[in-house]
Amino acid sequence: MAEKANNFPPLPKFIPLKPCFYQDFDAEIPPQHRTMAKRLYYLWMLNSITLAVNLVGCLAWLIGGGGAVNLGLAILWLILFTPCSYVCWFRPIYKAFKTDSSFSFMAFFFTFMAQLVISIIQAVGIPGWGVCGWIAAISFFGTNVGSAVVMLIPTILFTGMAVFSFIALTMVHKFYRGSGGSFSKAQEEWTTGAWKNPHVQQAAQSAAMGAAQGAMMQHETQYSATPNYTYSNEIPRKAAQKGMQPSGSNPSCPTDAPRDAGTAGAVPLPAPPSSLAVPGCETCPRGWHQTGIYLLFFFPAKHTKNSFLFKSITSVIWQ
Repeated sequence: MAEKANNFPPLPKFIPLKPCFYQDFDAEIPPQHRTMAKRLYYLWMLNSITLAVNLVGCLAWLIGGGGAVNLGLAILWLILFTPCSYVCWFRPIYKAFKTDSSFSFMAFFFTFMAQLVISIIQAVGIPGWGVCGWIAAISFFGTNVGSAVVMLIPTILFTGMAVFSFIALTMVHKFYRGSGGSFSKAQEEWTTGAWKNPHVQQAAQSAAMGAAQGAMMQHETQYSATPNYTYSNEIPRKAAQKGMQPSGSNPSCPTDAPRDAGTAGAVPLPAPPSSLAVPGCETCPRGWHQTGIYLLFFFPAKHTKNSFLFKSITSVIWQ
């Protein structure tokens, strides 16, 4: 298998540096994990954007009369945390979804909890730490309102980053525990060295992709077939099969005429309400010519092809 060329980060050609990682969600991540992996990647991008906006907020802080230490630390956090967050917690979860590695999941949990704590500290905004948090922004309104308003933007972003980080950590942990993962599995991978063996990782990736494709094919096969329903609720009538007329019938009633052999399997209708009775049909046991609306509403659509029903409806309408 040919080695894939690294494609991340996508650097301009004039920079004398090459990408360090290969990243392709469609080719390496199984379909059932792809959405969650992309969401974590977007979370990393939000973290990087927040650090850049924080640099602008610290610059406004400096212009409004704040210290230069905050601006220097903001530059340091942007340069340091952007690549470190990608390497320390996004790459482990990317590998975990790629190879279903318990060790990679544990590495993600450990580093991402640190990321969550850092996001909370940044949202709080302790003055002199190079972050525009709530304490720093609110306390600066008494000095310069314009700079404080600008500082509120990274403050809101840091708060959102902390909330989204907590939600992401909860979702990944729930998925990991639901899939049967545990700390003992991570220890076993560490002991056997499976977490760094490329052949084992490739086999695990192929198995995960194969299982995902098999599950998708089974799902499509299950729901692609046209449903076939068989109805067995027809009640045979011995009297109709023999051509006999029921006792106490009214010859003038169209429903009490002798049935054809083809209508022997028709379903008997329930008796209509007494409020719909029509004089002159008291002897009719069913009273089909009492109302045509009763037939249309109480007879299933699949029985409308029955010749007996058409005869009954025709006689009712013409009466």
